[in-house]
Amino acid sequence: MWAKMLYFLRIFEEFAYLIRMIIVVIQDMWSFFVVLFTVLLAFTDAFYGIARVNPKDSTFHFDNFWDTFVVTYVMALGDWSVPDTFGEEIKPMM
Repeated sequence: MWAKMLYFLRIFEEFAYLIRMIIVVIQDMWSFFVVLFTVLLAFTDAFYGIARVNPKDSTFHFDNFWDTFVVTYVMALGDWSVPDTFGEEIKPMM
């Protein structure tokens, strides 16, 4: 609904170029999102393969691919405080 409202603001001359700029930027970012999603899937598959061989009582054990994808996405956002294979928190070095 909000995207449609922004689109309808193009009828005003003051907003038309701003709305067009937003649309062009989103279209140009499409290839970046495809590459980002591919890299996320590759790392998710690697982490899932590593986590499957951990014992079930380990904190770094995932039962399904989706949970591993969420952890990989959160790590890509910059949250590095994930539990390691021994159950201890990995603290970022600063």
